[in-house]
Amino acid sequence: ISGETVGELRTVSDMHQRKAEMARQADAFIALPGTPTY
Repeated sequence: ISGETVGELRTVSDMHQRKAEMARQADAFIALPGTPTY
């Protein structure tokens, strides 16, 4: 899914590479307590 609000679209091969790319691009991380419930 893509749209005009996306600044740059990067394609990666797996989730590990996706998380590594997000960590490389990030300026900071925020950790919140609790667990996600859907």
